[in-house]
Amino acid sequence: MDKGRFQKPAATLSLTAGQTLELRCKGNKIEWSYPAYLDTFKDSRLSVKQHERYGQLTLANSTAADTGEFSCWGQLCQGYVCRRDETKTGSTYIFFTEKGELFVPSPSYFDVVYLNPDRQAVVPCRVTVLSAKVTLHREFPAKEIPANGTDIVYDVKRGFVYLQPHADHQGAVYCKAEAGGKSQISVKYQLLYVE
Repeated sequence: MDKGRFQKPAATLSLTAGQTLELRCKGNKIEWSYPAYLDTFKDSRLSVKQHERYGQLTLANSTAADTGEFSCWGQLCQGYVCRRDETKTGSTYIFFTEKGELFVPSPSYFDVVYLNPDRQAVVPCRVTVLSAKVTLHREFPAKEIPANGTDIVYDVKRGFVYLQPHADHQGAVYCKAEAGGKSQISVKYQLLYVE
């Protein structure tokens, strides 16, 4: 990129894990959002700086776990009171591909997902490869659960979304991803129905 020039990134980007990511947003008061995982441990690989004319986010030694949405926006301030400038925002979802990791790593081997009849539920099977084919499976009785677009949809940024959960959806499930001739199974998720 030429010095002093900014280029808007695509809605999604695929980068190889291990690379250093640098994002810049024009403006003298820039705020950022990024995967919550990076905030959890006050990760020293992440650096956010405000320069005179732009904000800069740098992520060193990226990993598959860093996959997610990165956003920036300008702040409109009057005195000490600031608010988000909706006309000056930018975001991109970044897939950090890592050999042997088709799923964004989970901190546990087993997660619980609560199913409420009045709100969507998400089985967070997020992948690190945009082109991966992802399927949802019930553990017992063993069968694939179709994402039919009516009851269940797959959102590459969130996972499998149960649009209107009901008691029949309860049970243990897992996801399977396939890409580049390789396949991988996710952690297991226990779906519990609560009213």
